[in-house]
Amino acid sequence: RFAARMKEAPLFDHVPALLHVCRLRGVALSLCSSVPTALLEQLLTHLHLDGFFRHIGGGAADKVPVLQRIVGASGFRPDQTLYVGDTPHDIEAAHAAGVIAGAALYGYATEDRLRAERPDHAFADVRAIIDLIDREHLLASERRVIATVGGLLVADTGELLLVRTAKWSGRWGLPGGKIDYGEPLLDAYRRELREETGLAVEHADWLCIQDCIESPEFLEPRHFLLINYVSRVPGRPAPRKNYESVEIGWFTPAAAAVMDLNQPTRAAIELATRRGYLNAP
Repeated sequence: RFAARMKEAPLFDHVPALLHVCRLRGVALSLCSSVPTALLEQLLTHLHLDGFFRHIGGGAADKVPVLQRIVGASGFRPDQTLYVGDTPHDIEAAHAAGVIAGAALYGYATEDRLRAERPDHAFADVRAIIDLIDREHLLASERRVIATVGGLLVADTGELLLVRTAKWSGRWGLPGGKIDYGEPLLDAYRRELREETGLAVEHADWLCIQDCIESPEFLEPRHFLLINYVSRVPGRPAPRKNYESVEIGWFTPAAAAVMDLNQPTRAAIELATRRGYLNAP
């Protein structure tokens, strides 16, 4: 029935615009679908979209291994790869592949079911995906100052939480990220920590703001303003890493002192130690 009726279904609004924006921005595209590959190829030919995709992974009843193969075979960096789907299984597959999980709220599953799987982005329509791609392109192509917020999380044991990321050339650093337009600092701080570590943080003490101008440790030339807080975390809860993190864990100040830290993190830890938040290593 799919083969008989697939040409009756129109594209969602703005899909051609999305594909052309991706081509213009140099974004490589692949498909992962439960629909058999031969049918997908026929459908793409019918829609004149067959030249947009690098790889087509059809017949994927279980998308977890198929998406992992696509990411590996295409040479995509997981922390720069967005997978958008409209079922809970799509979000599960994105998390398993370590890529950015995008929920298409305009598709098959309800918004509640999709959000329950903790997607990194939730798109109300296709235009929202275009907006994200354009925003990332703008940050990468224009010389702008980027404000970020992050924090030193300290457990009751005196240990601190560190994450190792590809974007900092494999070095360890503090969890955090970019502030959204119109978002208050502390709201951004709590959101970023929740997204990157899975931990909910309420209280935060101001620590410092650092200039980070085209650091050779960062993979790409950027001018960041790094706004740092310190938060006490009751107990020693198990963190949950997201697509940005290669590793995550709690470390004593003594262990952190000899780790391969990025320089802003080392400076923040030294300042927090002088102010009595950490025991001197």
